[in-house]
Amino acid sequence: MKNLPDNNFAGVLGGERLASINSLAPHQEKMQNLVEGTLRRCLKGSNLEKIQAIEIGTGTGLTATKIMGGDERIRLKSVDAEPKMIEVARKNLQQHIENGRIEIFQEDALVFLGKLANNSADVVASALTLHNFENQYREKVLKQIFRILKKDGIFINADKYSPADDNDARKEFEWQMQQFEKAPDSETKKGWIDHYMVDNKPEIIMKEDVAVAIMQEIGFSDIKITDRHHLEALLTAKK
Repeated sequence: MKNLPDNNFAGVLGGERLASINSLAPHQEKMQNLVEGTLRRCLKGSNLEKIQAIEIGTGTGLTATKIMGGDERIRLKSVDAEPKMIEVARKNLQQHIENGRIEIFQEDALVFLGKLANNSADVVASALTLHNFENQYREKVLKQIFRILKKDGIFINADKYSPADDNDARKEFEWQMQQFEKAPDSETKKGWIDHYMVDNKPEIIMKEDVAVAIMQEIGFSDIKITDRHHLEALLTAKK
């Protein structure tokens, strides 16, 4: 199974058009910033010489930059299955790559995680990626994340967690669809609408209450969903 159940990011939403979400859903930039701020807060006072972090979904490198900003001791391994994204990310993260702080891997997320050792990561972080996975695949990814985290390791995910209440979920979905009417061109508009429609399918949608229940069953503790902005929210948890 591939990382993404649809091909939007490789097509109409790939490259520069992916940046259009910043105007159509400006709160998503806030979600990215929450990754950095949460890491900084969680790692404050840690006596680790190096902090091994894993990122699921490199994208253009924006979240990786936020992760690196969370603590100068972080050494990051980031994975993405999409070649076009990897190409852009390598350019955007060139300085971090050259100084040895980040490695980028082009591979299926589940395959990549499966190669990592038990209890080998201090942090696993992601933003706006896991919601693209089909439910069964996502659960397998979460199990692998739990396996590779060290005891008391941190999982941070700023992502599309649909509200548990169906009325709230419908209202927020309709709000986002209205924002897509502001797209700069019809192709971008269609691309984002199609992508969000796929995200809302029963086999893919990431409902906040279901997500928490699955993570509790896997073994995660101290699971919190905070900082909701429309369809997006921040999830944090520990092993």
